[in-house]
Amino acid sequence: MHRSLLYLWAPPILYSFLWFVLLIEMKRFHFDLAKHFVKASGDKDYEYFRMRHAAICNLMDDANAVVGHFLFATYGVGIPVLLIALRSLIYGELSSTFTYVVMYIMVHYCATLVMVTLSGAVLAKQALRPAQILYEISIDSVSDREFRSLSMFLSRLQGGSIGFHVYGLFNIDNSTILMVLGTVVTYAVVILQF
Repeated sequence: MHRSLLYLWAPPILYSFLWFVLLIEMKRFHFDLAKHFVKASGDKDYEYFRMRHAAICNLMDDANAVVGHFLFATYGVGIPVLLIALRSLIYGELSSTFTYVVMYIMVHYCATLVMVTLSGAVLAKQALRPAQILYEISIDSVSDREFRSLSMFLSRLQGGSIGFHVYGLFNIDNSTILMVLGTVVTYAVVILQF
């Protein structure tokens, strides 16, 4: 019994740990970037910050490789299981004992979906946040070399593919919240009608 609970809760705990570490790194990066560009007068090392951001994004890709199966299971398995459990509860096809088990499964999958979706959206937003600082930089004050680094940095931030993703199918960001909500509501209505 204890081992099965470990298998159930280990992936969300690992995901939460990696998410927390990456979020702290992104916040530290944003703080250093803001501090450097507010107080620096002549030496604005755009390349250093671009490479540092790229290194954090590479860490994020490595973390995504570790928890990618969990993310797929959360969306690809969690949503259908949630809807099947909802159907079983609505039509009363279960005994009272299994009703509690199904309710636990529904709560578990709902909590996991909410946790993964909201945390992924927060991380994606934090990863794109340096663009706010970079857009305020005056182009007249940068050299050609710095301008190339700045342009590369901004183009990476505008790409929108920073953060956790599910096998490259979609990124977990603010739009995922609406996608999950729309999917669950749509199929719940279909279940209720048939």
